[in-house]
Amino acid sequence: MINKIKITLFLLMVGIFVVGCSEDDDPVTADSCTTNLMTYSENATGLFDGTATQEDCEAAYTAIMEYCVDGCEPEDTPADEQICTGMSELDAATITELCGGESGGGDDLTTYEFTSRFQNTSSVKYTGQTVRNLLIRDIKGNVVDGVTAAELLVFYENDDATAEIATSGYTADQTYYHDIDTKNLSGKIASSSFDWDPGNVIGYDMTPDELVKAWFDAAESEGQETSDGVNVAQMVAKGLAAMVGYYQATSVYFYPEKLDVADNTESANDDYGYTNMEHYWDESFGYFGASVDYLNLSNTNQRGAYDTDLSGSIDYKTEYNFDWAAYAAKRDDCTGCDHDGSFASTIMSAYIDGREAITAGGGVSSYDPHRMTIVNTWEKVVAANIVHYANSVQDDIASGSSDLNKHWSEMRAFALALQFNYYKVISNTDLTEMITLMGNAPSSDISYIDTMDQIKTMIGEVYMFTANDLANW
Repeated sequence: MINKIKITLFLLMVGIFVVGCSEDDDPVTADSCTTNLMTYSENATGLFDGTATQEDCEAAYTAIMEYCVDGCEPEDTPADEQICTGMSELDAATITELCGGESGGGDDLTTYEFTSRFQNTSSVKYTGQTVRNLLIRDIKGNVVDGVTAAELLVFYENDDATAEIATSGYTADQTYYHDIDTKNLSGKIASSSFDWDPGNVIGYDMTPDELVKAWFDAAESEGQETSDGVNVAQMVAKGLAAMVGYYQATSVYFYPEKLDVADNTESANDDYGYTNMEHYWDESFGYFGASVDYLNLSNTNQRGAYDTDLSGSIDYKTEYNFDWAAYAAKRDDCTGCDHDGSFASTIMSAYIDGREAITAGGGVSSYDPHRMTIVNTWEKVVAANIVHYANSVQDDIASGSSDLNKHWSEMRAFALALQFNYYKVISNTDLTEMITLMGNAPSSDISYIDTMDQIKTMIGEVYMFTANDLANW
């Protein structure tokens, strides 16, 4: 990504060069000055809009250097001297950084696609995350009356090679989960990792694994909905998205003692040629669940399958937007909100820019701002979903809707999720208070509408959501 300081330097130089070329200069120098200034001007635009090829960049760089060497700069001042001195110190690596290498458009990457530094292959692989996203998506539809805990464990363990992926209204490239990967959910459920332990699930006094299995047992004994109104299907699906996907993405693969100490100099895989650091970043992205061209899609198309290559079939590894990516897009679409509709683009751009920085050989300082953008914005997506379903709960109570139990369960599961981000902004004290207010079962009492207002106010204060956001999500 073009460094803002360097952009400022280029822009400042343009202004100075325009002043510096005067008809009073020696004719040869003046001609050279004018020629180089024109060359720079012809090629500079692409530096700022991301369309420059490396050749364009080098042409602009050469023109700048000749301009300075030819003495076309204005009066000798410390500032002018610093500009030309700084330009003379730019090396080939810096020029490549500015223009994004031979393919150009370094600041215009809109897809999550990266070529290995060590071989001519894609260096991106996150099939384990893709299959887990599919298992989480599909388990919800299987939490129905009459299901057994053992049948749900098949999704949790992904141990049936003949289990078929559910499709709806489209053809897919992959038929079986094992066509993508044999990885499971049970091995990635939140637990103590490194020196951070999320502890038991707030409000349940159970480990995440114990809670999931308790939900499976409840589904077997009571069906899709328990006697006290908890929608088990919603709790299972969103709970797994939280305690596997959200947890792994933010708290494991982005954990300092994993990502920041990972090697970024050697290939760690013969087939893909990625470094460990690149792969950890990719695995976090995989849990976000966006298609590779998510940024180029409409808000509506960011919410599910989209046949980008027009093959007539969906490739789950590249052309499907799973739960978290879809939730970000949904909360971006809010009439009456002050929210600028940028959850989806902010997270995706940060994933692309962070991976680009790592692939360029950058250290922690080059990708950490992108990591923090992702974990903080993703947390806001979780919080916005709590607000969304709190609003639905209020409407359901007021109207006597039968959707109350479903909407409450969705709200409660998203509240559960906030615990599992190592970088979370909300304190455990505030989170515990919020979950205590919600309780562990829906209420149709009219006073619960006020409880929802309390919860929304808390969220607004923590995440700086406006009154319009809280009212309209």
